[in-house]
Formats: sequence, C-alpha cells, structure tokens
Amino acid sequence: MVIALAGFAALTVLTVLHVMRLRSFSLEGVQRVTVVGNHLLSAREVLELAGFPENPRDQSLRPSAMRAALIKHRFVSNASVRRQGKTVVFRTTELRPYFRMVVGGNKYWLCRDGEIVPMDVQNDFGMPFDELRKLVSIRLAGMQLVKDDPAMLALIAYTAIRLEDVLPRQVEEMRVDLRRSCQLILRDGMTVKLGTLEYDRAKDLADKLSVLGKTVRAARNSDRPVREIEFRDATHAVLITAEA
Repeated sequence: MVIALAGFAALTVLTVLHVMRLRSFSLEGVQRVTVVGNHLLSAREVLELAGFPENPRDQSLRPSAMRAALIKHRFVSNASVRRQGKTVVFRTTELRPYFRMVVGGNKYWLCRDGEIVPMDVQNDFGMPFDELRKLVSIRLAGMQLVKDDPAMLALIAYTAIRLEDVLPRQVEEMRVDLRRSCQLILRDGMTVKLGTLEYDRAKDLADKLSVLGKTVRAARNSDRPVREIEFRDATHAVLITAEA
C-alpha cells in the first residue's frame, strides 16, 4: 500500500509539473524567437498581438494567454506558443481572404476555407487586399442564402473562381438574389444571366461557365451592341441587343 501511494504521489507531481510547463515557461537562455504560418500578419504584428514583452530577458511567458490573444484577431483561426530548446516558436493558422462579399450594407471577405470574415473598411488596404479588389465581387440579396448552407456557399465560391478563370478581371459583380438566380455585371456594362444556382445541377452550371468566355467574345463582336446575355442552357444563350 505504501508503494502504491508513493507511486500515485509521484504521478501527481509529474502531472502538476507538466501542466505548469504548459501554462508558462521562462525566457532565460532563449536566443531566438520564430514566427511561422503567418501570411497577412507580419512577424512583428504576431508578437505584438500575443503580448510578447519588448524586454523579454528573464521573464516568463504564458502560452495559453498568448494563444487566446492571437485568436481574437479575425484572420487567425488557431495559434500556439512553445519553447523548443533555445527557441520560442509562435505558430499561427490564418484565414486567407479570396473574394469581397457584400450583403446589404455589410461587407465581408469570403476566405478560401469557406469562412466569412467582416471587412475592416478603414484598414483593409495594401497587399493582398488591393489585388483582391480587382477580382469579381460577390453580392448576395441576403445572408440566409449561405447561412447554415455550406454547399451553397461552396457553389458560389466555385462560380466566382471559374469566372476569374474564363473572364479574368472582367466581371465587376456576381449577384445572387433570394431565389438563387445569378446575374453577372461585366466591367464594360454588359450583363449575363446564368440562371439559378443549384448544387444538384452543378454540371449544368459548369457547362455554362465553360462556354461563357466564348459567348461573351461573340457578343462583343456582334454587329449590334449587346447589352445582355441570357443562358437558357449551356448550348442556348440569347443575345439581347441595346435596341431591343
């Protein structure tokens, strides 16, 4: 019984020491601080967000508190802080904004992993935001189109990606109304009605997008100015002229 109790006490001490190491560690002897996984945020911004001390000599860090501070940032989905020998490693996982999305008076970034992040209209400038503004902007009639519907959100994102493939930087806006009807506004003023976005008819959408570039070029080369293209299906598109 004494041996068992001694073993239990030793195990308890080791567990407590392990938890304490997770909660904090000393900076004594640290020679390097490394930041990995960051894209939008600079290494300096990561350290500032985490609250890394300006004069870190002989201080202690609390990894859990620093992680909590980092994941408060709208583009940081996960983070960790660890000491590995003489190096402290800050590792972040960031969301990657891809397309602008407008819903009513609210603006967002649609990220590559499907996350929707509110836009900071005062500060989201410079790289990569300025380049993203040159791509198609997604305008939804209501957030209910994609709320709790990841399949529809994925279909909308897929459509935007394909638009940049077939008509790079030529589409100003992709509009989706509450009936999921999709309309494109080209930068030259022409509109394109793609039809209803339905994930059980994804092939029909893919077929339309595959001929979209050729159809738009034909409309631009028409003898009479075309103001609108309406797709009935992938093989039948109606060109509506300005005089119509």
